[in-house]
Amino acid sequence: MQPITRHLPSKKIRLLKPTQGLKVLAVLLTMVVLVWGWFGRVGAYAVLVDGEQVAVVAAAGEVEEALRTLDALKGESLPQGVTHREEVSVQPLRGGSPEPVQGEALLQILASRLTFVTQAVGIAINGEVKLMVASEQDGQAAIQQLKDTYKPQMDGIALESLELEEEVSFETVEADPADIMDVAQAVQILASGFGKVEKYTVRQGDSLWTIARNHNLAIQELLNANPQLTSDRLSIGQELNLVKAEPLVNVVATYRRTVTEYVPFPVKVINDNKLYRGQERVQQRGVEGKKEVQYRITERNGLRVNRDVLAEKVLAEPIPKVVARGTMVILASRGGGGSGELDWPLRGTITSPFGYRIFRGTREFHRGIDIDGNTGEPVKSAAAGTVIFAGWLGNYGNRIVLDHGDGLQTAYNHLSAIKVKVGDKVARQEIIGLVGSTGRSTGSHLDFEVTVNGEFRNPLDYLGR
Repeated sequence: MQPITRHLPSKKIRLLKPTQGLKVLAVLLTMVVLVWGWFGRVGAYAVLVDGEQVAVVAAAGEVEEALRTLDALKGESLPQGVTHREEVSVQPLRGGSPEPVQGEALLQILASRLTFVTQAVGIAINGEVKLMVASEQDGQAAIQQLKDTYKPQMDGIALESLELEEEVSFETVEADPADIMDVAQAVQILASGFGKVEKYTVRQGDSLWTIARNHNLAIQELLNANPQLTSDRLSIGQELNLVKAEPLVNVVATYRRTVTEYVPFPVKVINDNKLYRGQERVQQRGVEGKKEVQYRITERNGLRVNRDVLAEKVLAEPIPKVVARGTMVILASRGGGGSGELDWPLRGTITSPFGYRIFRGTREFHRGIDIDGNTGEPVKSAAAGTVIFAGWLGNYGNRIVLDHGDGLQTAYNHLSAIKVKVGDKVARQEIIGLVGSTGRSTGSHLDFEVTVNGEFRNPLDYLGR
């Protein structure tokens, strides 16, 4: 038996044509390139400050341009320019990224995250830096201007020295540009310190002198606090700075000055028994002398602290004033030799007659007569009359005025007590008050005055014996 042979049916295989295979391969390659491009291309740049992302930009060059702009703004007018302490870098971002910033927004972000510094010059006072300027040249200019402010400007002086009391040096420092002062600011701080500024509004009647006095300031301190003042003229409503100056440095000026001074004349007094007590007569006028004096003067911040005499030369000797002073005494008890129209209000020695006299070193006109008396002694009316004043009146102290008619009035001053009132009618020799020493008085007495039609008259011309 022959084996049976089983034949299986055969499967047909479809073969691609060469051109069709190439098209498929191209599609596959295109898809790979698209995927790689999407995930591999650089879409933006992250901006990093000390490694921390602060912004995203579209192009790396925008960051460099922004930094140049900030450096120019912050370093304007600074000779050394500025730099920043933080490290700024950019890092490419692939694929999708946040919306990038640009222009002003990028400037604001960087300005808020960066610390800008510059190389400056510190003004050190006794080894400690107190303020900073842009350059040593500015520092030297500030010191010189401060010295010039306190340099004596008077004619005829020989300046010996103009120095700072403190030790001042200059140091190179790193500083915030905002802390750097110009020359004018540095001068003001050196002169007045960092005191708190108060404001004052000028009012009617104000002057630099009264404002300085009322606020416990020197004129120079007030001027230093107000450099805008070019004269001592002020306007109502003008605003001034008030600073109690606590200068960082003090300027000491020493100079020699020769001046001509007047020498006061001495007064020589001689007694004259032909003049009444209290009367004086100048027998020789005094003439001031002259002398030339050379001083060495030391000022501290414009205020004198010392003055020494170096030499003195008399140019003209003074001529003394000679004054004759009366010693003659009138006694009321011996009469006055007058008309007798009035009675004596008090009996006693006349210590100061009517007319010119010297009172407490000042020559004045005495409008009455002073009659010596003891406090509490009775004072009587010189004639019948009506009380038209009774009370206190300034230098007169307690005062009574009587009207006797026909324009004649009498006054009684420095009383210790008043016994009448306005409107009272008094008789001749009626007690109206008591002797005292009230008002401008050097002792117990009665100052008695007589007026006729408002004019002062010598009471002795009206008093009887």
